[in-house]
Amino acid sequence: MSNFEQPPRKTPEQIEKEEEAKYEEEKERGFKIVSERKISPELEQETKEFLREKEREKSAKKTEEKQKRQAELKEKVVRAAKKTGKYAGLGAGVAAGGIIAGIWLFFREVKNNIKDFWEKVVKKI
Repeated sequence: MSNFEQPPRKTPEQIEKEEEAKYEEEKERGFKIVSERKISPELEQETKEFLREKEREKSAKKTEEKQKRQAELKEKVVRAAKKTGKYAGLGAGVAAGGIIAGIWLFFREVKNNIKDFWEKVVKKI
């Protein structure tokens, strides 16, 4: 048989015989064969409602867990922001202190230079 040839098709009788053989084989192996039964509309409705309720419970649980995780993340972010804010404030304080110290040193130097300048002027006079 080449690649393009298809196997011969089975007739409905052959398919039926194979299904009966499978059925007998499963029966011999001990499988339970359950025939299809129709379910009453009330039972079907109850089953659907039960499944919907279970689905709602699952989704409610998921949303609850999601909200819990978001709250924990918010709390972590707030804690981190507070710590960062403290250090940022400290950094700003250090920077301001550095600026003030720089200005103070600058004016001290200017004052000393002015003193030296006036002493030189007074000596010349």
